[in-house]
Amino acid sequence: MKIMHLKFVELFGFKTFPDKIRIPFDTGINIIVGPNGCGKTNIVDAIRFILGEQTLKDLRLRNMNDIIFHGSNLRGQSSVALCRGVFVNDSPIDFKYKDFSEIMVERRHFKNKETEYRINGFLVSYREYLGFFNESGLSKYYSIVDSSKINALLNYKPNDLRLFFEEASGITKYKTQKKSASKKLEAAQLNLLRINDLYGEVERQLTLLKGQSEVLEKYKELEKEKRLCDYVLYDRLKRKINSDIDKHNENLDNYSSLFTSLTAKTASIESDLTELKTLFDNLNDRYKRITDEKNKILIDMTKLNSDIDYGTLTIKKLESEIEKKNREINEQNDIKNRNAGKLGDYKNKELSDESAIKVLYEKLNDLNTIVAGKKESVLKIKGEAEIINDDILDITEKSQNVNNKLIFTVKNIKNIDARIYNTKDVIAKISHEIKTLEDSLAVKNDFILETVKDIKNLKGMLVLENEKLLKSSNELEALKLVKDSLEKGLIEIDVTISKLSDFIINREGFPEGTKRLLNSHRDYEAYPLSDLIEAETGFENIIWAGFEDLLEAVVVNGIEDAQKALDCLNNDKAGQAKIFIPGTRNNRFLRKDLPELAGRQDLLKQKGIVPLRDKIILNQKICNGGALDLDDIGMNFYYSENAQDILDYIKQTGFFPEVNIITNDGVIFLSNGFIIAGKNKNAESQNLFINKKKLSEYKNIKADREKELNRANLLFEETRLKIKEIEAVIDKLNKDIRLKEMDELTAKNDIKHMDSQIIKSFERLNILKRELENLESEKAKALSEAEILKEERLLLEDELKIKSQEKLILETKLKSFEDEFENAKEDELKLKIEINSAEQNLNFLKKGIKDLESLLMGYSKRLDNLNLQIDNIKQEIKQAAGDISDKQKNACGLNDALTSKESEIKTLEVDMESTRDSINNIEKDLENAKREKSNIEKKRDTALTYINMYKEKLAELNSGEFSENEPISRISGHGPDAKSLNFSDAGGDYDKLSEESIKKNIEELKIAMSNLGDINMNATNEYGEALNRLDFLLAQKTDLEGSIKSLENIIKKLDMVSKEKFSSSLKQIRLKFNELFVFLFGGGHADILNVSLEEGNETDENDIQGMEINAQIPGKKFSGINILSQGERVLVAISLLFSIFLVKKTPFCVIDEVDAPLDYANNARYNRLISEISNHSQVILVTHNKKTMEIGKNIFGVTSKQPGISKIVSVSMN
Repeated sequence: MKIMHLKFVELFGFKTFPDKIRIPFDTGINIIVGPNGCGKTNIVDAIRFILGEQTLKDLRLRNMNDIIFHGSNLRGQSSVALCRGVFVNDSPIDFKYKDFSEIMVERRHFKNKETEYRINGFLVSYREYLGFFNESGLSKYYSIVDSSKINALLNYKPNDLRLFFEEASGITKYKTQKKSASKKLEAAQLNLLRINDLYGEVERQLTLLKGQSEVLEKYKELEKEKRLCDYVLYDRLKRKINSDIDKHNENLDNYSSLFTSLTAKTASIESDLTELKTLFDNLNDRYKRITDEKNKILIDMTKLNSDIDYGTLTIKKLESEIEKKNREINEQNDIKNRNAGKLGDYKNKELSDESAIKVLYEKLNDLNTIVAGKKESVLKIKGEAEIINDDILDITEKSQNVNNKLIFTVKNIKNIDARIYNTKDVIAKISHEIKTLEDSLAVKNDFILETVKDIKNLKGMLVLENEKLLKSSNELEALKLVKDSLEKGLIEIDVTISKLSDFIINREGFPEGTKRLLNSHRDYEAYPLSDLIEAETGFENIIWAGFEDLLEAVVVNGIEDAQKALDCLNNDKAGQAKIFIPGTRNNRFLRKDLPELAGRQDLLKQKGIVPLRDKIILNQKICNGGALDLDDIGMNFYYSENAQDILDYIKQTGFFPEVNIITNDGVIFLSNGFIIAGKNKNAESQNLFINKKKLSEYKNIKADREKELNRANLLFEETRLKIKEIEAVIDKLNKDIRLKEMDELTAKNDIKHMDSQIIKSFERLNILKRELENLESEKAKALSEAEILKEERLLLEDELKIKSQEKLILETKLKSFEDEFENAKEDELKLKIEINSAEQNLNFLKKGIKDLESLLMGYSKRLDNLNLQIDNIKQEIKQAAGDISDKQKNACGLNDALTSKESEIKTLEVDMESTRDSINNIEKDLENAKREKSNIEKKRDTALTYINMYKEKLAELNSGEFSENEPISRISGHGPDAKSLNFSDAGGDYDKLSEESIKKNIEELKIAMSNLGDINMNATNEYGEALNRLDFLLAQKTDLEGSIKSLENIIKKLDMVSKEKFSSSLKQIRLKFNELFVFLFGGGHADILNVSLEEGNETDENDIQGMEINAQIPGKKFSGINILSQGERVLVAISLLFSIFLVKKTPFCVIDEVDAPLDYANNARYNRLISEISNHSQVILVTHNKKTMEIGKNIFGVTSKQPGISKIVSVSMN
């Protein structure tokens, strides 16, 4: 059988996996290996995380944020941990996602502690996410096994172990559904109680609100009259306030004009004051400026005195420098005299060398004259030769140009011929192309017409198919409604059958003592009398009404069994019960030899009465050695169709019949004179015979309904397949239409393109024809030019021959003159060498003279420089003395200026004092004017305050009971159409009354209103709302009662289904557990036992027992789990968990290093079990054991090359 399996897991930012990594798992055995601490178990934690695990301990975390990769020395931390698992859905299980071939579940945890759950990319709640795993058979409880799971499993408390087996048996989803239904039921019951309370409360309110509504109408009439009186007072007070406002407005105008004149006066005074202050500020600025100038003069005087002292010191230093320079001049004069004698000797030698060189230059000049003559002759001949060469070159160049032009013209003619040929070829090709395009265009137009026709036909077929689809869809919808109705009816029938079965099996209509006696453990046979009797159809109610008490009796065989039954009833205080011992009654009823038989037979003949026992079928049982007879039971009733016949008989005879009679409508006539009539409302529901009949009928109905449902399912499936076929046809038609439309569009585009190509081809054809004409004209012109160039080339060749002969003659003459010129040049060169040697000696001598003259001149310059420095120093001394004299004069001038400034300062101080006095006087005048202005302003503000006060009073009046623009019609109650109504109309006689009379009338109205008591101003509206609310509550009550009944039925069915499934699964697990235990241990016995919980625990009906593991190891005396070794504990746990895997057929299981404590032999058996489980479940093993690695199809190696970062290497063992 195919089941769901894990295709691959993707991790990103999860624990030690910072990068996105995909781990593909095979359907068989997958092994995960690696050294300790490399991150193997993190893969197991990732699968736990995917399965919805939230316990930090199971995920090995301190807090949830630890699941995110926290970074390393080489990598930064992640912000999210993502785990994604893809399951291949080959499972036949019917659940929400059954139609998906692959189901992707994804869980993300972010740094801000938010967790997202996704299924197939859609965001879902945690509840829906967990529901997927519960429905599909995946479980985080038993699908993942590690050492901690083994220890926890063996240490489970009985109640926890039961919950584990409930999860393994797959009833958790039913318990979840039951819990949800129970909560809904509890909420519905609370809501019903609340609705009932509200319903009673609203009923009580209705009467009260009706009286309050009548009182409210009286109150409104009195209030209307009181409101009219209040309005009269309001109008009078408003008029008085308006009069006071007018009076104070007049005073306000007077004060405002006076305030304006005082404001102008104040402004004039302030202007004068401003001018005086400006004058004072100017005087003050001038005073400060002169004071600053005075201070500056004092500073300058101090600086001049300092400069005079510094100048005197400088003169002394310069005089000392002059003495030093004079000593240096004397030393330089001695050195100069010694070098002057040496210079005289050098100059005499220079004169003799210059005379010898002069003679040599005269010889060189004569030789130069000869050389120049020879050179001139050579140059003249060369000039003539160059002219001839130039002529030859010019002729050659012209000839070459003509030749080039001729070649170019010939090539041009060839090119023109080629172009003419190509152009004609292109013209032919374009003409052929145009013809081809026109033919293709005609074909395309025919194709478009055919395609349009095909599209029309396909669309007609599509309309027909859509009509078929609509019709089939409607049929499918109708069949779905029928199918849903049948399924719903079957559920209701199942619930009813379950109730009837429980009623019959549990004998719910019987007394408590009878039920306890029948259910007790006993060593004798006992059964209810009702089990022996079957009623004829139509007589169930009659027989039950006549013999109800007898039918509840317990039949036992003999006195000894009866004594045991009595002991059981008395000892256990179980309640009352009737006990019947067959064959022990002495006065049997309806014996043929009794004298009263004749009277009864007469009655039977007269009224058509038959014995009721004729309508009873008795299931004979051997009891006390003989068959059970109805006479033994005392079922001495007769049956009549109606009671009136019996009453007529009693009236006729004056006596009751001598037999007990029961009629068709349930009236019982007893022979002792009593009549029993009427029905208990629950009698039919407690009737065992009717319930048996109903059970049989419902079972038949269920069988019929199931047949109908099968037929409906068959029709539904056929219709659905038909719809799929129609949809396939529609899809094909749509596809064909789209293809045809695309072909049409493509053909139209091709036609447009062809039209464009034809137009372009015609344009190109015209251009090429014009170009061909131009080329023919150009070729004729080129041929003419070629003939002219050939004639010009012949003339140039003749001229070149003449110039070549002249050049040969000049070259012979030039060679003779060049030889003579070379000999003269050699003589000239020798003379120049001799002159050059003499000049070098002379230059060396001149250089020595120049060096001495330069040295002497340097001495002279140095002496002149020293004398100049002395003169400069003397000049500086003179200048410094002059500066000192000038500064002394400046000091005298500054002293005079200082005296002038001090005088000016005194004058300004007097003017400033006078101006300050004027300012003080004007400020006093301004203060008096402002004071007077302030008094006027206060009076004006007072008037304005009174005006505002009266206006506020008026506004307060208007904002109170009445408003300024409120219509009188609304106050008086004359209606909205009374537009012309004035105050006297509204007020009536109140306008003539005094204010006291009106106030007295108001007080009387208040007393009358007060006597009405507390008024509910919203009584009328509340009365109507209460009526509506009563109807609403009644509807809510009906809905809630229906919901409660439905929920109770659902809970009962869930209890039944979960109980049956749990019992069935546990039975298989127990058998498989013992089988695997014996296989692993080579013997012994293991079982799962039920244990009772403590009485103080309040548990559900299905949780009345806990579970306990019992294991008996072969060869050991004790069987306690806690005394086993770690290896034995592992084997016990493995046998239990693997038994669940083999029974439950889990889609996949993850086993994390469970085989570590096992020895070689046990490991081999463990591997055999793993291989067996892998035949129907996907297995993921984490191990260090080499033997275990050998059974894997895929091996994943986990490494950690970088600290804190895991990598995966996979190897296929195929």
